[in-house]
Amino acid sequence: SPVGSFATIQDEVAVEATVANYSNQAVEELQVTATVDGTSVQQQTVTVPAESSAKIVFRHRFDQAGPQRLSIRVPPDRLEADDVRRIVVPIKETLNVLCVAGRQGAADYVARALNPDWPENDIAAAIQPEVVSDGELIYLEPDDFDCIFLCNVAQFSEEEASLLQQYMKRGGGLVVFLGDQVLADRYNQFASTTDEANLLPARLGSLVSEPNYRLDPMDYRHPVAAPFRGRERAGLLTTPVYRYFRLEMPPGADVEAAISLPNGDPFLVVGTLGLGRTLLLATAGSLTSVEPATGQPWTMLPAWPSFLPIIREMLLYSVGGQSGFQHALVGEMLFGRTASTQDLSVAITRPDGNRDDAMIAATADGSQWTYPQTNVAGWYIASGGIQPLPGDQVDDGSRRQIFAVNVNPVESDLNRLAEKELPERVRLQYKPTRAKPAEGNSDVSGSQSFQRWLIYLALI
Repeated sequence: SPVGSFATIQDEVAVEATVANYSNQAVEELQVTATVDGTSVQQQTVTVPAESSAKIVFRHRFDQAGPQRLSIRVPPDRLEADDVRRIVVPIKETLNVLCVAGRQGAADYVARALNPDWPENDIAAAIQPEVVSDGELIYLEPDDFDCIFLCNVAQFSEEEASLLQQYMKRGGGLVVFLGDQVLADRYNQFASTTDEANLLPARLGSLVSEPNYRLDPMDYRHPVAAPFRGRERAGLLTTPVYRYFRLEMPPGADVEAAISLPNGDPFLVVGTLGLGRTLLLATAGSLTSVEPATGQPWTMLPAWPSFLPIIREMLLYSVGGQSGFQHALVGEMLFGRTASTQDLSVAITRPDGNRDDAMIAATADGSQWTYPQTNVAGWYIASGGIQPLPGDQVDDGSRRQIFAVNVNPVESDLNRLAEKELPERVRLQYKPTRAKPAEGNSDVSGSQSFQRWLIYLALI
């Protein structure tokens, strides 16, 4: 099953649903239904212990590309608003990936990890890599690709950097391998700082020639490393690294190390720019980067068993920014970018079928639409002058963006809170009285049990 936020029409998508029971009684044989675009596709039953939860997995293969509306439902109860959870599942015909080589052969290992048939590229393959030289980058249209891998590219011109920055802000994924052609000073011109995100999530520090024979997955917390938990034979932990750039993460910035070296130096740093995600590796992605004196490769990672799976995990994580913004809670604002033409309008179709206009405003990076009236849960559909996402394979005439708006899950737990647990702004100010209740009034101060179910969804 695909890992991450995207799947193709060739994949069987696995969706894990967690059903929570907040009552003090077990729920026997609760029927849980998965629907796609309103049509039931699968049902399962589950027993949920009292004050606990249970997980079930639905599997489904989508037969058409585009954003798909998937819902998980339980039978109605007294709080019907949380009896359904919605998620947008982006389905692609293929994932198109651009691999930019800074020298001959620098991107070949990455391309073959993405598609073992490269360079022939079977047209039926789910991932379609295209390898170009760094000199060709400026002449290509980045939005034709879901993700771009930069492999030992020496430097970026201002024009190339601007092209990649705008691509990322629209949701494109960027993965950067370093190597012996890289000019650190030129890279650092486009590194993120504490105050501002940029192309690279970290600065390139000194070049370190120090053999390392292990990687630290940092408790497998990050989604790129998580699939390797319990799979030590995949080789990730034993990857030899002989030469690398010391990556310097800006303090306080929205960046993190997903994998590190034994001495604590970051090996893989991830960050965001707009809707896009970027991943920066401290070493090379091929065996063509070598130590000048000895001819030893910077790393054996491209020849290691873990290379293919970690390349796939990085790809899927990098493109995940395209779908994350399509999920919101009731009351949160929906947003997106508009196309570059003038006199645009964006229409929002609400869950009840009524249409409303989004607000459009100019920003430093172009025009953006917003829609704050998400006062009910359901599906919201934006259409009109919306900016296509990178790698979009839908015709202009049918382009739309679907948003899943759900109730806040914390509202499903109806257990009584102590006053000190409430936010200060909603605490009641009152003076107790000693008045006796009228005769015949029942005592309503005792505890009451309510049975509520809550569904969380995550693509696995």
